[in-house]
Amino acid sequence: MGLSFHVTKLEVITVAVGFALTCLLAVLPPLEVAGLPLYFYLTPALMISYFVPVWLYAIGLLCAVFFGVLVVGGMTIAAGPESLVSGILLMSLILLRNLTSRADTIFITVLLLCVMAFPLSAFLNFYWSGYALPQATLLASNYVVACLVSLLLAEVFVIIIALSDWRVLSVLRKTLNFRPSLVQVIEVIVTIAVAASLTVTLVMFWRDGDASLKSQVRTAANARLAPVYASAEATMIERLTQVSAATASMREIGIESKIIPGMGRLLSHDLAPNWADFERPLDYAVIFDDDLTFATPGLPVEVVTKAIAFASAQSTSKNTLRAMHVRLPDGQKYPVSVLLGQNGKPSILVLYHSLNDALLFQFGLARLGYREMYGDTLSLATPNATDTLGQFGVPSDAQILSQPNFDQINWLPASSELTQRGRVFVSRATVDTYLTLTPSSEYITRFSHTLHGVESFRVTLPYWPYFIDFSEAVTFSVMVTFASLMILLLGARIIFGRLVSPLAELARMFESWRHFRNGELNSSSALQALDFRGLSSLSDIHALQTGFRSLAQNVTYGERRLSTIAANYDALLRSLPLGVLAIDGSSQITFLNDAIGDIIGQGQDAAVRLAAKASDMLSTGVSVQEWQLTLEDSPPKNLLLVVNLRLDDRGRESGLWVIATDLTGQKQTSAQLIQAAKLATLGEMSTGMAHELNQPLNVISLASSNLRFSIKKDKATSEKTLLKLDRIDSAVQRAASIIDHMRAYGRLAGENLTEINVGEVCIGACNLLEQQLKLVNIALVNGVPDAGLQVTGNAIQLEQVLINLINNAKDAIKDGGSEGVIKLDAELSGDMVLLKVTDSGGGIPNHVLPHIFEPFFTTKPVGKGTGLGGSISYGIVREMHGDIWAENVSGGAQITISLPLAGQELSTK
Repeated sequence: MGLSFHVTKLEVITVAVGFALTCLLAVLPPLEVAGLPLYFYLTPALMISYFVPVWLYAIGLLCAVFFGVLVVGGMTIAAGPESLVSGILLMSLILLRNLTSRADTIFITVLLLCVMAFPLSAFLNFYWSGYALPQATLLASNYVVACLVSLLLAEVFVIIIALSDWRVLSVLRKTLNFRPSLVQVIEVIVTIAVAASLTVTLVMFWRDGDASLKSQVRTAANARLAPVYASAEATMIERLTQVSAATASMREIGIESKIIPGMGRLLSHDLAPNWADFERPLDYAVIFDDDLTFATPGLPVEVVTKAIAFASAQSTSKNTLRAMHVRLPDGQKYPVSVLLGQNGKPSILVLYHSLNDALLFQFGLARLGYREMYGDTLSLATPNATDTLGQFGVPSDAQILSQPNFDQINWLPASSELTQRGRVFVSRATVDTYLTLTPSSEYITRFSHTLHGVESFRVTLPYWPYFIDFSEAVTFSVMVTFASLMILLLGARIIFGRLVSPLAELARMFESWRHFRNGELNSSSALQALDFRGLSSLSDIHALQTGFRSLAQNVTYGERRLSTIAANYDALLRSLPLGVLAIDGSSQITFLNDAIGDIIGQGQDAAVRLAAKASDMLSTGVSVQEWQLTLEDSPPKNLLLVVNLRLDDRGRESGLWVIATDLTGQKQTSAQLIQAAKLATLGEMSTGMAHELNQPLNVISLASSNLRFSIKKDKATSEKTLLKLDRIDSAVQRAASIIDHMRAYGRLAGENLTEINVGEVCIGACNLLEQQLKLVNIALVNGVPDAGLQVTGNAIQLEQVLINLINNAKDAIKDGGSEGVIKLDAELSGDMVLLKVTDSGGGIPNHVLPHIFEPFFTTKPVGKGTGLGGSISYGIVREMHGDIWAENVSGGAQITISLPLAGQELSTK
């Protein structure tokens, strides 16, 4: 089948608009459902494939894929593989769907998604885009789910267009030229149900899975933060306890002047390398039980006294570490750590001039230990930060991937590529994705009384290790769902195909009925364009309802019409001028019209003989034959019988029809025409016959004169007299022979065919015409053998044919104005005798050759010919079961008569 490149303006517009929408939807952010980014750019691409030729669709698809790879590919590394897979998927789908008459779109698409799109997408994402294998398979799963949703939208739109009666969609319906089958609609419904189930499953799975992931990450973060807080608290208590014991010892030995410098050395000896990181030197104080207070110059004693009193009021036991804030004379609040002494030990107060100093003093050693174990994943939020990055303490150039929750944020380092199209799974699942979490509320509640800035700490964890199991579970769920969908679609096709096949069969019956009635079925509009390949369409069910209702009306109407047709048919048969006879399977005559009654004379015996003859013809395989019917009180009738099989009311062959044509009058007319032609020929031969008779008459006259002279002179002897009388008798016999032959030729020819000798017929024709032709200088040469060529025919009629042909040849030679030769030859060719009449008259014009045997056709001037000789000759030869034709040979024309050998003519009937 050739590929047509004819395209309409509407098809070009459809391709342009459809793929423009495809490219537009490709760059828009997707719709997130259960963590899946669903995008619908394939929907217009799938729809327009119903409206345009394959080659035009391929051109538009090529442009769209080029756009996807070059333009969208700059926005996401997943767009390149996605564009190529989409192009291959769409082209494969439209080619396969055209091979199946658009009846298997859902099934083919799901099959392509499973066996082609998923593995190819995963392969390209892994090798081309560089994603890890779990991420590549997750992207492939996301892609096939999005394709399934796009396919469902496209199919729903196409079904609405195909089955709706909206006038605004009439142009699209006409261009669509497609009616969905019932099985196809059921497949769409089944697929929608499966897709909805998959969506609900993914929503629940995503909700539970996301909560589980958050719980795992939170547990991991707590497992890291808890040692930091505990270590910092224990370090602070130990350090301040050592200071308290040291200052108590120093007072006991009376070196009170060394207490403050000694406290400074004890408080800072573990932080010596980082002492320069403090914004200002720490202020500290020691308070003994007798209210003796030693403090650095920057720390007023009254502030220390109030702080110790406040800490004591909040604590129920001694040797307790407390974190609080105090206000100095400058009006600013500063963080303070207080260790309440016990067992005679003094209380210790440390004042930090900033939160950073407090965090450095309290958590310095703990953070060093954390870094040795987990690296640089513990950070601090920027104090009083109003931006998200500062609030979570992530790098200022980090890329935020999703809207942060109150306790965590997704982000990528600046060196990683950002997926700008918003692939939700991709943004949470790349190997470079990080989660930064705040401390748990219970840790804040527990440690904020003893440590400062507990809520400022942030733990950063890689998301990938926690996401692998979840991504594999999602991929597995998607593939199981698609495999189940394949089984459901196949089952639906088998089950519903069997259920609707009776409907399709009924629809075929109505369609056949409509064609049988030549489109007169009232419900034809409802039965048009049935989609039998798809088993049945929704409109076919309505067509069946309409068809049953219309069928009842048409049956009633058909019965009335059938009665009318039967009456008209009977009247027609009775009024025909041809005789019609009906014979049933039991050889009983069931019908005969008036004409057959006139032919057979209303005789029962004649009708029986006619029926018997027709049965014999049918049994021998002869359907047309001439037959003579003999009647008792009237001349025989020449009939042309035509016999055909007759069907009964169930359409089975039973009996036969006989049509009889009375040829009696035609035969008489034909005989008269033949006789007239013979008489005309005799008239033309009269001059030659006179010359032919003149010779024996001259012989008679001369012999009688000689005999009379001899008698007068007495010279006559008995021997001479007998000799003269013998010559007279021979001349008389020759004249009598000529006259007898002319008399026989002039008589009416009999109708019966007998066995004749072609050589004798040719001799007779030559005897009649030889002398006549000599008068005009034309030689007649008879080369036909005298014996051995026996045929079945009528000798007089065959001689008439030869005379006609020889006379025509004579006229042709005379028209040339020169002498000539007419030659008769005969030969055997298989079971046929070929009798040829050849002349030297220059031949027959090519435009005349096809017409020389037609009635009333002649090339002679008016009054010189009737135009009947050729047609009469043709009729005579055909009655003898032969054939006759004309052709030009070298120097003239040749007429060939083909006749079957005697005993062979019956096989040619």
